[in-house]
Amino acid sequence: MAERGTIFALQPPYRFNNVYKDYTDCMDMRYAFVVGKQTPDGFVIDIEDLARTLDKIEALTG
Repeated sequence: MAERGTIFALQPPYRFNNVYKDYTDCMDMRYAFVVGKQTPDGFVIDIEDLARTLDKIEALTG
């Protein structure tokens, strides 16, 4: 991973955890996540939520 990189998690709504946050803080990395919406087949991520979060990551690391 690049210096001060970002771990970006796509989280299902029924199994959210934040285990990487402490790790990324200790390693001077960033952590971001998007929580999806449950569907009969699993979960989906809203493309607008994904794009907005990626834009925020880009603005911080740009």
